[in-house]
Amino acid sequence: MLVTLMRSYVRTGLQDHKGSTCLQEKERCERLGGYFDEDGYLNGQLSVTRAIGDWHMKKEKLVIAEPDVRQMVLTDNDEFTGSKLCFH
Repeated sequence: MLVTLMRSYVRTGLQDHKGSTCLQEKERCERLGGYFDEDGYLNGQLSVTRAIGDWHMKKEKLVIAEPDVRQMVLTDNDEFTGSKLCFH
């Protein structure tokens, strides 16, 4: 799920990409026996480590469905929040 907040006409992403560029996620997967190829794909197959599907990679707990949750106080300058699901 991608979430974006418009604050004072500036678009702010509220999520972090969970994959080879996120050190904590990379270390978690490597501890479980996973690897990232030179293109950043987990076990050469997937570019993210958090997803709803991809059951074949959930057995080893390399891909998890645990969300990244943040709380923030909305202000009068917050004009738009949007979200969408992305399926590949």
